[in-house]
Amino acid sequence: MLTAEKKVWKTPNGGDYSIVYYFDNDGNDADKSVATNCLCVEYDKNGETVHSQRRYIVRRTNDLDSSTSIEEAVKIAIKHCRPKLKLLDWCFDIGDAYAFAATSADGTKLFAGMMVVINKSNGARHEEQYLPETKFARLVNNGKRIDISQYTQNEGEKPEVALITLEEAVAIAKGYFGKKFQLHSHCIDAPSVYVFIANYHSSSIFNGGRSLVVKKEAGLSKENRCLPMPDYLFSDFGKKGTTVDISKYI
Repeated sequence: MLTAEKKVWKTPNGGDYSIVYYFDNDGNDADKSVATNCLCVEYDKNGETVHSQRRYIVRRTNDLDSSTSIEEAVKIAIKHCRPKLKLLDWCFDIGDAYAFAATSADGTKLFAGMMVVINKSNGARHEEQYLPETKFARLVNNGKRIDISQYTQNEGEKPEVALITLEEAVAIAKGYFGKKFQLHSHCIDAPSVYVFIANYHSSSIFNGGRSLVVKKEAGLSKENRCLPMPDYLFSDFGKKGTTVDISKYI
């Protein structure tokens, strides 16, 4: 299996040789004959990297049986976008490929400047920026718009994510606040976070208090799990969640 090719020559960026590494759509080593993308790396005589560039491999074929169907292309695009983005309910057939637009996962922000492009012949995937007057923009503007809602209607259903327990969240909050603060006996259980209040041991809940958001998703680092929360946001979380008694864990 040929997964890399070395060439000794004076490279464009001043290197002494180059190696092309071949990969499939998932980033695994792949034979050159079936690879969908490659990494071209230029090295100097000491083996230090001078320049590297990712390239996508397009194979033209007249064999319709080996082409990527629109349903397969949608699945590849969805996998590429998750979990931060989700596809719109339409795409463009631009000849050799399908071009997909996406929004943020909550549907509030349209990423119109960047599109996911899936090659028809081999399912190769890459992103292409949509800029007016470019060749790609002309392909999209002249392409056939396709309704893909039958394939994307369940895309918003996120895979189940492991969550920490309330007791674990309380322990995390206690560790975060340390000995100077005392957790209040209740917290807010919001859709994806717990919100805790702590105050100095000598203070009331309204005097010298601190608020903390603890994300429920398991496996997060301390830096990504705990977020100090400004007081003006507390009422918003209060409206979205329910108040829970945590006195047995304190």
